[in-house]
Amino acid sequence: MPHSSISTVLMSLFLSFKHCYPAIPCLTEDALKLRRAVWRETRLTVCVGIGATLTLAKVANHAAKKLPGYNGVCAITNNEQRSAILKTMKTNDVWGVGGRIAKRLATMNIHNAYALSQMKAGIARKQFSIELERTVRELNGEVCKTWDEARADKKQIFSTRSVGNRVTDLPSLCQALSKHASTAAAKARTQGSLCKSMLVFASNSTFDEHTRGFKYLHHFAYPTNDTCEIIVAATQAAR
Repeated sequence: MPHSSISTVLMSLFLSFKHCYPAIPCLTEDALKLRRAVWRETRLTVCVGIGATLTLAKVANHAAKKLPGYNGVCAITNNEQRSAILKTMKTNDVWGVGGRIAKRLATMNIHNAYALSQMKAGIARKQFSIELERTVRELNGEVCKTWDEARADKKQIFSTRSVGNRVTDLPSLCQALSKHASTAAAKARTQGSLCKSMLVFASNSTFDEHTRGFKYLHHFAYPTNDTCEIIVAATQAAR
């Protein structure tokens, strides 16, 4: 475990021990103190996971929450412990691996996080994406994800913008909505998310004498991030 890349998950937050780890004699004991301090100050029960990478910190946090014997604190300090925890986790329990990717992995006989960690990084990139390659490498203790990439996925994605010229006909409205739908779909794919519901809305200028707005809520039969499907739904709503 490289000392310079120790990371901790506290609730949904990351904390770096990069510059202070050598001064901490026991990571588990320090994590217990951190957990007690949060309880003492806020009366909130939290779990703390410590690992050599951001992904392993999330793995440790999963163990702290779900596996018996950890009691809210888990510090992954050796390969044997890391492997044992990964074998208990489903692939979609791994940070950044969604249900659709998990189903594809299952067709390759990869059913848990340990099997995923044994996947060749080049295959992960070729068959899936560079993000899955990074996940595989991080599961093996190789730092690939940075702090800027550790932001939580957005639960809602917006694409809105005022137009310079008034939209007064259906084709122009469909064109404008299609552009926004395409932008939102691309954002969803970037963070590996799927859309189950979509709200389409339009209104005239707030400076007009009479303001009026329209909105339409569409529920997809199956969650999707496909640009074509989302555009079709948006343009149908325009009518």
